[in-house]
Amino acid sequence: MKKQQKVFFIKICFYTFFVTLMFENSLWMIYLTNLGYSLSQIATLQITFSVALLFSEYLSGILADKFGRKKMLIIANIGIFTYALLMIFAFKIILLFIAFLIYAFSLALASGTSEALLYDNLDKENKKKYIKLSSIIHVVSICSMFLADSLGGQLVWLLNWKWIFIFTCSSHVITLLVLFAIKDKHTKYLEKNEIKIFKELKLEFKHKKELYYFISIFALLQSSVSIMFIYGQVIFENLSQTPLSISLIYAFTSAFGGGVLLFLSFIKKLNWYKLTSIFILVSLVLISFFTTKNIYFFVVIFVTLNTTLILFYVHLMNKVNELILSSIRASFISIMSGVSSMLMIGFQILFLIYKDFKIVQSSIFIFLIISFSLATFLYLIYLVKCSKDIDQKIKGLLLLKEKYGKLNSKKMVKKLSSIEESLSLLEKTKLLAEEQEEI
Repeated sequence: MKKQQKVFFIKICFYTFFVTLMFENSLWMIYLTNLGYSLSQIATLQITFSVALLFSEYLSGILADKFGRKKMLIIANIGIFTYALLMIFAFKIILLFIAFLIYAFSLALASGTSEALLYDNLDKENKKKYIKLSSIIHVVSICSMFLADSLGGQLVWLLNWKWIFIFTCSSHVITLLVLFAIKDKHTKYLEKNEIKIFKELKLEFKHKKELYYFISIFALLQSSVSIMFIYGQVIFENLSQTPLSISLIYAFTSAFGGGVLLFLSFIKKLNWYKLTSIFILVSLVLISFFTTKNIYFFVVIFVTLNTTLILFYVHLMNKVNELILSSIRASFISIMSGVSSMLMIGFQILFLIYKDFKIVQSSIFIFLIISFSLATFLYLIYLVKCSKDIDQKIKGLLLLKEKYGKLNSKKMVKKLSSIEESLSLLEKTKLLAEEQEEI
């Protein structure tokens, strides 16, 4: 790796580490219950957050593609700092709503933007190593989560609840300083090119059918595991765990997922399709025991599902970066996150209907079973129909063009026109990637 690329990658690692230092992540729900908020009030907050996230996702991706990744990440981190500050004074529910709305918009701005920032600023040689580099970034993120979860419980135990938010504020001040030191190639690209986001997105969805599979699989896994992670705090509390032990369980979950990813990233010629298939099938089996009262077995389920999501995320992001035009990459990733938010909203309405936590836990179990079953089914279809790289697709379309070009009928002319449009889009994707190399 060239010196300039090394410096950029190290800066991204520092950014990832500090932006992920959210010391309240594994404890915020217990914090609110200790302040006297009911489960239905917390569910209302979470639904508000998910709705705000849903509407912000689509806008945020467009903003990142239109005005640059770095600018949006700076605004996002100022927002997260404000959220953590407001959570210190969360005695009035109106402040909580404001904090959650700001947090939703900030997360939406960051969603997909940091991945796009990384990929767009890599040269051609390092783009080929994206899975390995992305895995390292993900491991840095997980190490940060491990540290935050471990210290979060200690801060509550030794000091008080407010300190987890004070530490989160501090980490995001450092994040902003790191961001100011990062250069964004996409800003220079924007100065030279006019981007028609909606038109390009429409063409992408028309000619790259696998994108529908990416969105569906990601949304199903992300939404169900996120629900498990959010309400897992209360499940562990019902299994007689203290805030300190809950934070350590979350820390171990992050560390295990990171360790697996780091180990796999150094294996050459690893078949990611087979690996992710095995993990999702094992997860499906373990989900059937989700309502267990055995704390150790529940931790195994918790850790495995989280690891499955991590592996799928890295694998799918690699395929998305290969296929999607760089000019609309953040917009597409935001759409993926937006669909995930929609599923979460639908599920969380149950928390307003049912006050009995046993019914809620059973509902999480059903949601996990349905989501992972559908994701497995769609992934198998994707493997059969769509798992080719961009060069293979171009080669296949050229063969079809040659075949249909010899036939002379109105139907074949229409088919040929569609093939030529698909070819043009795939070649444009490759060309844009090469153009960004030169910037």
